[in-house]
Amino acid sequence: MRGAREACLECGLAAVRMEQIAARAHVSKGTLYNHFESREDLLLSMLEDQLEAGTQIVLGAIEVERDSRLFVDRWIDGLILMIRSQAQTAPLVYQAWALVAEAPALEHRFKKALRGFTERRASLTREALEAGQASGAFRRDADLEAFTTALLALISGSIFRGSVDPAAVEPAFLRASFDALLNDRLRLAHVPSGESQ
Repeated sequence: MRGAREACLECGLAAVRMEQIAARAHVSKGTLYNHFESREDLLLSMLEDQLEAGTQIVLGAIEVERDSRLFVDRWIDGLILMIRSQAQTAPLVYQAWALVAEAPALEHRFKKALRGFTERRASLTREALEAGQASGAFRRDADLEAFTTALLALISGSIFRGSVDPAAVEPAFLRASFDALLNDRLRLAHVPSGESQ
């Protein structure tokens, strides 16, 4: 998968050849065909692997955090790492639309992978927002579905921007973007002791 990703980033998804991928992976072309039916099968497998890697980045950031207030911060840290990683390979996802356009089975598989990724991202987002509410860091009356939608749009937009402008995925810039969205209506303002929100 790493060899395929490197070759695709260098040559482009449409132009990459199995020989180039095999050379990057230090295997023979025949070995690739022992594992993948076609070049397109290999390329879609590589993209699916990239999408799953993004999910694993976020999960890795939050899996050891038990304090629900810190969980939200670790989750945002994981999202920032995921955005930076996905922005580097996003052009390959965009190029894949042309690859699958003429092959209904490949298009179905590609869309299924993207749907699964976005559904998993939405689920993790809702879980993090619920953890924030449970900890008292987020307002209990906040509309989590609306914020999930807004956060997913911020994530997707950041990945797209980062694919063409690396400065757009600098950690400080992304952190400020998340904080601006969360602080607007979701995070509780500091409440002096003795008062309630």
